[in-house]
Amino acid sequence: MSPDRSYYDAVVIISPAVGGGEKKDQDRAAWFEKSYVAVVCDGTSSSPHAAEAAELTVSFTPPLFRGDLKSRLATLCDFLEERRLQSLHRPVVLARGTPAGMRQALIEVVMKQRQQGFQTTLTCVALTILDGRVSVRLLTCGDSAFFAFDPEGHLLADSLCLGTDGRIAAKEVPGSPSQAPGSQMLRFVPGDEMLCRAICTLSNWPELAAEMGIPAGHADRWLVCRPLDVFVNDRWGSSNDNRAGQVSLTPSHLLVVPDYLVTRPRDEDYVNYRRCRLSTQVRIWPAPQADKPPSSSSGAGSVTAVLPDHFYQGRWHYSEEMFPLEAQFLLATDGFYRSFADPSEQWSWLQEHERQLLHNDTRAAPMMELHAGLARKRGDDDMSFVWLRPSAVQKLEDEKGNAGGSHGALAE
Repeated sequence: MSPDRSYYDAVVIISPAVGGGEKKDQDRAAWFEKSYVAVVCDGTSSSPHAAEAAELTVSFTPPLFRGDLKSRLATLCDFLEERRLQSLHRPVVLARGTPAGMRQALIEVVMKQRQQGFQTTLTCVALTILDGRVSVRLLTCGDSAFFAFDPEGHLLADSLCLGTDGRIAAKEVPGSPSQAPGSQMLRFVPGDEMLCRAICTLSNWPELAAEMGIPAGHADRWLVCRPLDVFVNDRWGSSNDNRAGQVSLTPSHLLVVPDYLVTRPRDEDYVNYRRCRLSTQVRIWPAPQADKPPSSSSGAGSVTAVLPDHFYQGRWHYSEEMFPLEAQFLLATDGFYRSFADPSEQWSWLQEHERQLLHNDTRAAPMMELHAGLARKRGDDDMSFVWLRPSAVQKLEDEKGNAGGSHGALAE
């Protein structure tokens, strides 16, 4: 692969809603090819200057990943707050002929709206290709989402499993054994690596595969292990307090791990041991209670989180994931992914309309059809997404065994 060519082909769609004769255009999305950064933002409909907030946030995204992420995200939110403050100090201009008795009431309404100005969701990723796999750093605030698929369309991971307080929903497995008394607790966050002992492939344990919803035909791609030790990952120097999916484990837990997350120690004396990067894709049995990030205890609720307001309440999430080299990624605003019953239907639609989506003059038809379907379900909305796939040229190189090295401006 030429260093001047991206490893990925990207489809970027921004499709405003049109309903009731009023055009809605508050989504923004982008793929920064040189930085290997993708982002989608959904400006809040009720927020003045939301489209501008989404635009500013998208343009600021690549630098977020080039230093301490929390402090840089704070700078972005402070900037949005400053823009809001400037709007609050601008005079309110009312329509000519507004009755004197209504003027003060209308001014108060406008000022109250401005106090909620410049709001947007954010979901972004920074990709780095390392050791034949793809490292994904995911930052999200709000209901825009991230999805990862294998080439057959099976969902590898998504950000919708994150709760409003940063927890990953833990599904209890029937018949889970109790924790052994006195077991040593090992605390992990996604991105850390663990030393674990390999027991068998999941195909040797069909009952557990069924409990975890893993198809029997894929069970040989998963390894059953026991956790032994943790290696804290400080590669990126990012703050840990808002990493999603923090968990505490003991050696009595079993880990069910996709094979692409596992590496074998070089020392032959440790043939039964593996190094595994903890990820939201790792299944844990029995399911532990995820640790709550300390800064995300306030402000959680049914209201969609947005920048800048909910950053200060800790309602944003960061995680580090690893995927196979051939994985495809999708970042989407809620208007897009809620047009489908589930991620598999979403994948099928992308495959069916791939050729149309690649060209500006043919993508309008499938998008209008999607808008019409969403309008019938729950009312139309903006739809935006970034779809990343290994390029056709890169696929050929991978098949010939020429893939390797590091790609992406953020690789070290």
